Amino acid sequence: MSFMSHSSDHSSRSVLQSNCFGEVGPKYVKDCTRNWASQSKLGGGTFGVVYEARDTDGLKFAALRLESKHPGYRQRMRDLTEQDLETLTAFEHRNILSVLGYSKSEEATVLLYPLAGVTCLKAALDSAEIASKMEWSSRIKIFIGIVAALEYCYYYHRMGGTPCYHRDVKPSNVFLTVEWIPKLVCCGLSRLIPLVDDDKTAALGIVGLGSEGGFLCPEFTRDRTFDEKSEVFSVGVTALQPLGTVGNWIITGRTSFVDGEPSVTEQISEISEDDDSSAEDEAVEAVLGARDRRPEWEAALLPAIREFAKLTVRLGSI
Repeated sequence: MSFMSHSSDHSSRSVLQSNCFGEVGPKYVKDCTRNWASQSKLGGGTFGVVYEARDTDGLKFAALRLESKHPGYRQRMRDLTEQDLETLTAFEHRNILSVLGYSKSEEATVLLYPLAGVTCLKAALDSAEIASKMEWSSRIKIFIGIVAALEYCYYYHRMGGTPCYHRDVKPSNVFLTVEWIPKLVCCGLSRLIPLVDDDKTAALGIVGLGSEGGFLCPEFTRDRTFDEKSEVFSVGVTALQPLGTVGNWIITGRTSFVDGEPSVTEQISEISEDDDSSAEDEAVEAVLGARDRRPEWEAALLPAIREFAKLTVRLGSI
């Protein structure tokens, strides 16, 4: 991938439509995100916030605005050079969303990714229409693709024996093509923005803006040390979204179970007080039935689940 620099809106659009990594005008990006409108936000995490962007001609792309509450990380993000950002183009894999270009201003550093023909995994799972079309085979493909992308980063981008971790695996950082091929974003950023261990990090309790919904390993948020187990934790919780009761985020605790008459939490709390075994059955049914958008269970899925286990164990034992 070659490198080129542009500033005008016309040139900015040309960069995004070409195969040449280059600079895009900050005003163009800001306008395309409607001045970083909350309605354009796709998700936020360790490295910043991802926005959906669209220009007046309908060109659609994703804009990752690098942000952090930590002053050290924030300064590092602003100091990233063209050469630093261009190293991200080396991450080329079927399951990685390649960076198209970047935008720099005093306000922020922004990375730009293709969005045409893809949708965010989180948005797909939250949409009844899209999730209803996601068969088990597609969900299997998504999980395997995420692990494949991480293995690629781990093996092929080692430096001095140190593996390249992602550090922010979650549904909003996974994009899907129309064929349900997963594309991971933010690959390589952990190298450009290394971990900082200081009093400010401890006080904030986060790295960057923090990962949404409990996808970061608790030990990482507490001790600020990241290793293979930390990555596997994020992969596991992410995989449970398309495999589990989609949309409820059961594992992360971000649910709407407190609503309803009676609420699921009330039903579960009554189990220990009720000798009738049917109470537990009712609670389980309520949990599994709430906004459940999974396909019907198929016995043929069992071999695939075993493969999931093997892949996760393999990644965790590297």
